Amino acid sequence: MMKKCKYCGKEIHENASFCPYCMNKLIDTESIFKKKRNYLNFKKILVICITLIIVVFLCILIVCVKKNNPENVKSTENTDTAIDYSAYIGTWYSKEITEPDDIYKDGGSAVQIFSIDDRIAEISLSTVQSSPMNRVATTDKIYGEVNGNVIQFHFQNDGWMSSGDGTITLLNDTIYAEVVYTYKDPSALWSLDHANIFYLLDSETSD
Repeated sequence: MMKKCKYCGKEIHENASFCPYCMNKLIDTESIFKKKRNYLNFKKILVICITLIIVVFLCILIVCVKKNNPENVKSTENTDTAIDYSAYIGTWYSKEITEPDDIYKDGGSAVQIFSIDDRIAEISLSTVQSSPMNRVATTDKIYGEVNGNVIQFHFQNDGWMSSGDGTITLLNDTIYAEVVYTYKDPSALWSLDHANIFYLLDSETSD
């Protein structure tokens, strides 16, 4: 197969890179080299991107493995042992009460913590109306789930056929108790009033 030189018009072999008649180059070598450079640059960029993706994937994998490592879970659970639960056993009163008997005279709220063992707390809550009415809302002994310094509990009856949920947060020398009613009996004349700080006045809590 023959082709014509684009410079002199002579017929030459189709694969010729230069014309033997006019001696002109028929292939732009600079353009070829430029294309090869661009191709090599593209390959380098592609390799770098793939490497970065692999590195990121490995980092994520390492983080996930560490997070799910049983040793790490165990160490997290062990932080609970730093809390001296025995220091919270007793009867805690709202701040307006300075003596346990004041609750029946001036009214107020109390939290009894009977025990905290194996992540279960045995507790009771009560609110007393000031004299002379002295209405009392109180739960029986109920059991709460302990998670670190927080006790979560549910009560079925506050003495007035009402029920709800609550939390007790252990805060060193005080506790914070909060009650949220999920049901209040329409005929109830009194209720628990817990959404404040309590102080330990009686460390001897009997059954």
